[in-house]
Amino acid sequence: MTADQIKQALYAHFSGPTLALFPELRTGVGNHEDAGRFIDLWVMDVRPSRRLIRTAVEIKVSRSDFSNEMRHPGKRRMALRHSNEFWFAAPKGLILPTELPPEAGLLEVGDDGRVLKTVPAPFRETLPPTWLFMASVVRRASRVERDAVERRWQAVRGVLRVLEKARDVKGAGWPRPSTITMSREEYEAVFYALQRQFDEEVEP
Repeated sequence: MTADQIKQALYAHFSGPTLALFPELRTGVGNHEDAGRFIDLWVMDVRPSRRLIRTAVEIKVSRSDFSNEMRHPGKRRMALRHSNEFWFAAPKGLILPTELPPEAGLLEVGDDGRVLKTVPAPFRETLPPTWLFMASVVRRASRVERDAVERRWQAVRGVLRVLEKARDVKGAGWPRPSTITMSREEYEAVFYALQRQFDEEVEP
């Protein structure tokens, strides 16, 4: 199982309208000594009733990677600093519960992509995030939004290409009625609606 497969499983596990997900989040900005660390996945529950719980997840896909982590606990210092719950996420069976440090929980990902909470992560009271960390969160959120707009535009472009062919702007003949389910006027209405949608999304 790859790290990307585990990430996709975690995205589904932590999905929800009240959860903000930030993959591969730096723990600071600039040349600050702690800015070079990354959290594989940082999640914040934005409900005050849930105490704005912050979760950090470290992904492990090999025994050597996990063993190295255990030999160098300082690597997760900033992830612990900026979270109330810290989890290791790994393929099922890779990490034994008895091997976990006391501050960590274990999420196991099965071959079917389901995530199991094998060992609960203890809740820890921590200090509020630093401004350097919040700057990294804001920058990451901006990048996520740009990526979302790009994905929407790629989808719109794909539909536009299909509609351009169907509209036959080069005059080679409108598709035969047996090959389409909408009239030419309906195709054109959808075509221009998608164009307007794209124009609105890319406006600064």
